[in-house]
Amino acid sequence: MKVSVVCPVYNAASTIESFLQSIDIQLPGDVEVILIDDHGQDDSIERAKRFMDVHPMANKVVIIDGEKNRGPGGARNLGIDAATGEYVAFIDSDDWVDADFLRLLTEAADANCADLACGSISLDYPDGRSVRHHNPSVPTDGLFKGKAKLQFLRHYKSYFTTFVYRRQFLIENDIRFPSTRCAEDSCFLACCLLAAERIAQADEAVY
Repeated sequence: MKVSVVCPVYNAASTIESFLQSIDIQLPGDVEVILIDDHGQDDSIERAKRFMDVHPMANKVVIIDGEKNRGPGGARNLGIDAATGEYVAFIDSDDWVDADFLRLLTEAADANCADLACGSISLDYPDGRSVRHHNPSVPTDGLFKGKAKLQFLRHYKSYFTTFVYRRQFLIENDIRFPSTRCAEDSCFLACCLLAAERIAQADEAVY
């Protein structure tokens, strides 16, 4: 398995189907989707199951019962522990990604033997505006240390979902989300960037 997509599901009934549609076309046959039921008040999980009944992706999807509302960080930790892919990606249930998002990032990571690879983010607003943000450029040789790491850490965009992470890198460095319900994603990404020794980039991979 190439990529494990980890997604907490909490009150996502209005968006869970569009989320699944955007994942269904990623790296056909080489992606598993781990949905963690974070015990919201709507029928998000039931809608996900109905979607899978009529789309040929049921064999890609694993649903984990979080047993209680753990918050996004705690739910994602369950997903990391259950993941089997070479890489782990975090995509939220109210978001979507371009069709080649995971392919571009994993190809960049493979080419540089990188611990993580970053793409870009497009923020879409109700008034029709769309604003794209890129991370700073990374070294073409993939080495992530010294001045190159310092420059990136000073200017990176703290959107952890625009990255893919090598699963073995997360395991070896014991990196998980803190149990806090605020800024847990920023803490996770900062820990990854501090620990990483190699990095890659694909600005055309858009979340």
